[in-house]
Amino acid sequence: MPYPVVFLLLGNGIDGANNKPLHSSDYDFNDDLLPIGADFWTSLAKNRLSTEGSNSV
Repeated sequence: MPYPVVFLLLGNGIDGANNKPLHSSDYDFNDDLLPIGADFWTSLAKNRLSTEGSNSV
């Protein structure tokens, strides 16, 4: 049975080590993105749960 999924790319920045490819030895994750990503997923889950039981997929 197929399940709906979501794939999201959250930009990491365009300057300095934040602009490096993910597996680069000098890659630096932009920690300022954590609240933005968490807020997005929280909103998505709340929205989806509020439509539970309706005809939406």
